[in-house]
Amino acid sequence: MRDLCISAGIPMTIEDTWGGDITTATIAHLARSTPEEFCFSATDFNSYGTAKIAEGARQRVYRKMTAPDRPGLGITPDFGILGDALLAIELRGGVAFAFKHSQTRSGRSG
Repeated sequence: MRDLCISAGIPMTIEDTWGGDITTATIAHLARSTPEEFCFSATDFNSYGTAKIAEGARQRVYRKMTAPDRPGLGITPDFGILGDALLAIELRGGVAFAFKHSQTRSGRSG
């Protein structure tokens, strides 16, 4: 969507419907990789919540924020707060397989 807007010359607001540290890290990376003239604004949703759910998440300072410079999203989710995964996706030979958390990798309940 970002590339489509850029090719059409449309500046955009980069945000999501809601989120915390993980969503904010994603938004920050997308905003940082968007040419400045096409990034009208981006939202730091982690400043609206009270629960910190990831280490390394950037915070807004004096109305500005940037993306973490660590690998990936630059954050480490706190699974003690988030809990167990509800779904796991695994690639096998270029094909994605999804497993419910209560299933083993063979697909049988475990």
